[in-house]
Amino acid sequence: MSSASAADAAAAELQQLVQAIQDTHVANICTVAAAAWLSYDILLTFQQEVSLIWRAKWTIPKFLYFLVRYYTLISLLLTIAVNTSHEVSFTLYVPPDPSTIRGAHLPLKFNGTLTSAVFGEAMFLMRLYAAYQRSTTILVIVIFLFLGCIFTPPDHVHLSLMVWAVAMAVTCVYFLLILYKFARNISVRKNTGPSNVVPIWELQRISPVVFSFLRDSAFYFFLVFIGNTMNLVFEIVFTGRAIIPMGTVWLMVIYALSASRICLNTRGSLHHRRREYERESDWHDIIELQDRSRSSGQRTNPVTSAPDSTLNLAKSDGKVGLSTSKPHRAGRGSTRLNLGLWWNGRRHIRASCSDSGALLSEVWMTGPWDSQPWKTIYLIWFFATLILVKLPAWFVWYLVPSHRPRRTWTIKRALIVRTIRELWTLEVDIDDEKQDPDKEVPDSELTDAKFVWVDGVPEELLCGEICRVAEITGVQPARIAGYWLLRKNYGWTGPRAKPGERTILHLHGGAFYVGTANPSDTTANLTRGLLEHMQTVERTFAVDYRLTASSPNPPANPFPAAVLDALAGYRYLVHDAGFAPENIVVAGDSAGGNLALALVRHLLENPTPSLPPPGRILTASAWLDLSSSRRGPDSSAVLNASSDIFDEQPGELFAKYAVVSLLGPMGFDVAQTHRYLSPVSLECKPKTGLFAGFPETYVVAGGAERLLDDSTALVERMRADGVRVVQDIPSDAVHDFLVFTWHDPERREVLKRVSRWIDGVGCGFDD
Repeated sequence: MSSASAADAAAAELQQLVQAIQDTHVANICTVAAAAWLSYDILLTFQQEVSLIWRAKWTIPKFLYFLVRYYTLISLLLTIAVNTSHEVSFTLYVPPDPSTIRGAHLPLKFNGTLTSAVFGEAMFLMRLYAAYQRSTTILVIVIFLFLGCIFTPPDHVHLSLMVWAVAMAVTCVYFLLILYKFARNISVRKNTGPSNVVPIWELQRISPVVFSFLRDSAFYFFLVFIGNTMNLVFEIVFTGRAIIPMGTVWLMVIYALSASRICLNTRGSLHHRRREYERESDWHDIIELQDRSRSSGQRTNPVTSAPDSTLNLAKSDGKVGLSTSKPHRAGRGSTRLNLGLWWNGRRHIRASCSDSGALLSEVWMTGPWDSQPWKTIYLIWFFATLILVKLPAWFVWYLVPSHRPRRTWTIKRALIVRTIRELWTLEVDIDDEKQDPDKEVPDSELTDAKFVWVDGVPEELLCGEICRVAEITGVQPARIAGYWLLRKNYGWTGPRAKPGERTILHLHGGAFYVGTANPSDTTANLTRGLLEHMQTVERTFAVDYRLTASSPNPPANPFPAAVLDALAGYRYLVHDAGFAPENIVVAGDSAGGNLALALVRHLLENPTPSLPPPGRILTASAWLDLSSSRRGPDSSAVLNASSDIFDEQPGELFAKYAVVSLLGPMGFDVAQTHRYLSPVSLECKPKTGLFAGFPETYVVAGGAERLLDDSTALVERMRADGVRVVQDIPSDAVHDFLVFTWHDPERREVLKRVSRWIDGVGCGFDD
């Protein structure tokens, strides 16, 4: 009888052990799934995290953010490593009550679930306290409940039923507190009436940052409440089973994801609000940026005759106002944002916000990426995630044609465009070696090209509007570099033109502040491609015009420096090289297209017998409206925002750094109305007659680019002024596609048509 009882006991114990192994296996699967979920979210939001968290100053919320996000991940990975080890042994713990037999469990000295909960709730409770305007009563309540939840003693190594019950009750209280605040009102004074409360349906419009916080917080505690309820049910239903950790790992991830997402979404709302302010008041922003690029001390704007000032966003009586005044300290109950800029993929932002109860207090600044070893670490991480994570994910996503920016695009093109957009988000400048503009480039460093020096514009050509503006901005003529690009196997005998020889003066793109005329630059692919197809042109010429700059760099070369250099290059071709003006095509891509039109405009407005206008103009994806006046929902800036190569928000002011740099001491109204800078702007007057007398023009643009409206407006205004225009716009081409060798067949077909037009044998298009 005793042997039978012993056998039954052994069988029961073996069954329990098998059950424990099975439960542990299920728990391990859940742990792996939870770790994968958290890892995926980290990868998904990493770029946002770098922008919103990494560059912010070190505060307690930032410290808690990293703990709750990455401690939880490390804890889950360690749990997986230990529980899947071959050295793990399964033993049965028999409590005093034999009816509750516990399965094997990983004994950790510091419980991962408790730690994630502590960090997550601490991070949230700080914001809950701020949402209630730092109420002492709320502070006492949350501290009492927080400590009571943490120090509830379990009866043994497992979290007890009492712990889950208390945690669920405390979470319920938190949830009700935030739900009350969310559903009722937030203390933001309205601009009329004695009441100081705003209903929830007005809160999203008045204070989207606070609305985002309350919305996400309510959802956060709802998830935590569900997680605690789930674990309470597991504790009751699976008493004594090793499957109970299946619920705790999901709760850990809920704490980590929800707390970190609240932080990211709240800061993201603030960032989005800042962008809205930029779009609504670009000229205020640019005035402030111009001030930062000048020397200290108040100066007077020579164009607007107004004192320099900074952008202030002040909240008074519930109204958020925009004004320009001297910098001031932001006190409680007010909001101040000092807005920054993008430069070479590097964002320089300083912003501070104190929003009705100090819900947020963030400082945006340049990260440590400009110094080693952080720059190398950042670049390794950036390109590793790009190549190993993002590109494979994009490839799978783009397998479905409807997921591509353009359905007609190949997967290859969709991936290339998406990669270029991603590269624009780099937080560092990877082009550390800048070319010296005063250094001559020897022939040994050039292939099928020749370097020459171009003298500055002589005094007799410095006249008219560019002379007037040059006196304001302090620009002077200067010697610049030039490059002859030769057809393969061309026999170079010097720069002098042969009788009747044709050529192209190329003005490269690059938003006026990047790029070079050196044949090694990508933009040289435009004229290199034309040389492959043209029959009457064997060499082209490009001028290395001076690039503009402003804060945080030393201010340099505002308008009209580049126009003067383009004029110097044209004078060189006519006077020094001996080309007949009618045999010269002035070509420009992107910003270079703007320069091409400005050059011709100057020649027409200031006729000089020795320097007539050129025979033809070629523009490719020309940037002709520096004020971005067309930014409505039906504009190409919005409709093509997702299909172009630039990673900028729909409707944003395009290339703000370039605009600020070009204007120098002048106001933003100059960018809106000046015929040389923005000839197709809606604010540029008159709308007819600006292009009267212009030579025949070939206008190329991409149907998928955000600057498409600039080219279509140019065609419309030129034709209205009687100019002979050829329009060539492939529907699925991106910005400046003629310089991208991967953009066939559109690039090849357009180059052939342009070449026939230059050769004078037709182009295959009706004017």
